[in-house]
Amino acid sequence: MNPVARRSWLSWASVAGLAALCGFLALLQNHWIMEVSRAERERLQQQLQNELNHLAREFNNEITSAAAALLPSQPEIDEVLARLAASRRGAPRFRFA
Repeated sequence: MNPVARRSWLSWASVAGLAALCGFLALLQNHWIMEVSRAERERLQQQLQNELNHLAREFNNEITSAAAALLPSQPEIDEVLARLAASRRGAPRFRFA
C-alpha cells in the first residue's frame, strides 16, 4: 500500500471512528436526558402528592372546626333538656308577646 493510499484510508477510518463516537455519545446523552426527565417527573409527582395531602388535612381541620362550632355546648344541651322535662311536667310555657 502506498503512503498516499494508506493516509487516505487512515483519514477515512478516523472520520468513521469519530462519527461512531459521536453516535455513541448522542445515545448516551439521550439516555441521561431520559433518566433526568423521569427523575424530575417523579419528584414533581411526589411534591404534588405531598401538597394534596396537606390540602386535605387543612380542609379536614376547617370542616371539623366548622362542625364543632355548629354543635351545641353541654350547658346548652342541659338547658334544652331541662326545658323539655319541665314542659312534660306541665310547667307554664313562655309566651311571646
